Amino acid sequence: MRKIPNPSDFKAAFCRRTYCNQKQIGVIFIAKLVVAEKPSVSMSYAKVLGATNRQDGYLEGNGYLVSWCVGHLVELAPPNVYDAKYVKWSIADLPILPQKWQYLVSASTKKQFGILQKLMHRPDVDSIVNSCDAG
Repeated sequence: MRKIPNPSDFKAAFCRRTYCNQKQIGVIFIAKLVVAEKPSVSMSYAKVLGATNRQDGYLEGNGYLVSWCVGHLVELAPPNVYDAKYVKWSIADLPILPQKWQYLVSASTKKQFGILQKLMHRPDVDSIVNSCDAG
């Protein structure tokens, strides 16, 4: 008697062969988001990981999303955000130590910040790998 192959066996074999993540949510494959410090480093990671499908602000493929930061995506808020008296401050005001630090997205990096934010919240992303400079 001839055994009829199970379609899921083909999918599992394909995943093993292409190194993709085999965990699934329904029919959605789970992806890993890799974030590098700059586009050139991301391109190198993507090449090794097999993420060859270029999108706006990231590369995708083989179970990976590879994206990048461009400089500092987020910066500390300036002193005047905490209190109007710090618009023009003096040495007597130092140190300025707020109860809760506030952050702002840089105007020049707003688009890439939005792309990363969307990627992090995608339902198929189960983990994020910080591949930025440790220094």
